[in-house]
Amino acid sequence: MSEEWDPETRVRPQPSWSQHGVRLLDVDPDLASDVAAEELAEAQQHLVLPTVRLEKGLWDIAGLREAHGVKGEPRGFIVVAGAVSVDLAIAGQVCTRLITARELVLLDGWQEDSIPVHYGWSVLDSAVLAVLDDRLALIGTRWPGLMNAILRRAAQQIRHALMQQAISQLPRVEDRLLALLWSVADRQGVVRSDGIWIDLPVTHATLAQMIGARRPTVSLGLRALGERGLVTAGAGGWLISPESIGAFPTPEATPDVVD
Repeated sequence: MSEEWDPETRVRPQPSWSQHGVRLLDVDPDLASDVAAEELAEAQQHLVLPTVRLEKGLWDIAGLREAHGVKGEPRGFIVVAGAVSVDLAIAGQVCTRLITARELVLLDGWQEDSIPVHYGWSVLDSAVLAVLDDRLALIGTRWPGLMNAILRRAAQQIRHALMQQAISQLPRVEDRLLALLWSVADRQGVVRSDGIWIDLPVTHATLAQMIGARRPTVSLGLRALGERGLVTAGAGGWLISPESIGAFPTPEATPDVVD
């Protein structure tokens, strides 16, 4: 969670970007943690990624190829601002993954599933993406420490997906919702005097797809959380009470294993 935000607008500063691109280490300065000091200036100067601005609605991920300045094939992207989601539809059911600011996604084509599934991308509100293209090969050759950091950041997506899967297994919908919001807050929450604010402009239906529940059940769960003072809906996001972390059931030291 971050405490760097403008108290007047309650908006965190965003990296500057333009149609000419954005510097990778401006988007995510933490990626430079493994770059040798003498190599940092060179990496900062040369690693300018093409950007694409997306408006709210359905999005064809093939549009990454149209970003100005893309070299070769898009290999992935980093969310500079806003958020996007990916839906996986199978047998009439939909699971949604949310990808928020500073998250990094590597792409593999996703065309090798034996069972019939469909992937669909959407943009929440609006978003700016920095496109990872054939420059990844250059990074691996010239700045291996930076490539290690990129791979760690991509691996976090696996952890986030596993966390969301575990959240969807919780028995109570209220616990699922609270755990999901805290999971997002860990990645992009902003600490305020009245709680932790997360920009999450999603509908109750989308939240339902993220936690494996029905939309009416999610609406009832959010109402119950609000009545308990744990979660408050705001304009384009949610405010979480710090005390809500104590509302989770205490896990057993060693979960039972069923053969």
